[in-house]
Amino acid sequence: MQVETEDGAGIVGGHVQPVHVHGEDGEDIAVRTVANIPADVTELATGAGSPGGHLPLSAVQGRTDYGKAGFGGAAPPPGHGPHRYIFTVFAVDVDRLDVTADDSGAVFGFNLHFHTLARASITATYENLG
Repeated sequence: MQVETEDGAGIVGGHVQPVHVHGEDGEDIAVRTVANIPADVTELATGAGSPGGHLPLSAVQGRTDYGKAGFGGAAPPPGHGPHRYIFTVFAVDVDRLDVTADDSGAVFGFNLHFHTLARASITATYENLG
């Protein structure tokens, strides 16, 4: 696998470890963390990791800042305006991170700090009109 970095340099051999999702407006909160997705996985189906959804067997979802594993959801207060949610995927230098479903986003981030080769982010917005 080759991962392109922001400056166009290629890194070969990284293992993709999506996903870290966090909200930027109001509070910086982790709303989803998933690690140990196999390098040959190129997409996750809608609802993956939700009840009835399917993540790869080796994948592990961490505890969010809502206190449980799984997607915490976009939940800004009604009428608060648009909130930004940043989705980040990481290429890492190991087959798997040493994390569990009981670990917080901070523990996932700590492990990623030592193993990240490259990362890419996109920002989505959501507004709760009430």
